[in-house]
Amino acid sequence: LMRALAPARRQSSDSHQVDLDSEGRLFVGGIPYRVTHEELLKFFSNFGEVSSLILPANESKAGFNRGFAFLIFKNADVARTLLCSTKEVQIRSKTVDLSAGHKSC
Repeated sequence: LMRALAPARRQSSDSHQVDLDSEGRLFVGGIPYRVTHEELLKFFSNFGEVSSLILPANESKAGFNRGFAFLIFKNADVARTLLCSTKEVQIRSKTVDLSAGHKSC
């Protein structure tokens, strides 16, 4: 149920590449379109403290999201556990896809 994406990277202030996967970053795909930011935050907070959540809105349909999100857990081990130990993650009875750019189990 996981899709492979190119490894997520960003420039740090000291100009070295930083692998965001090691910082607990996940891509979540297949989210039901009516799920709200608050609902998604509450759901993933059950696994660990979420330090960032981006759920893009659907600009052409008010009240709908675009079906994907990016989140960062404060503790990277939480993201790793979700990827490696959890068989399925369901939100509103729909299985969603989790990816961290590359499987790091």
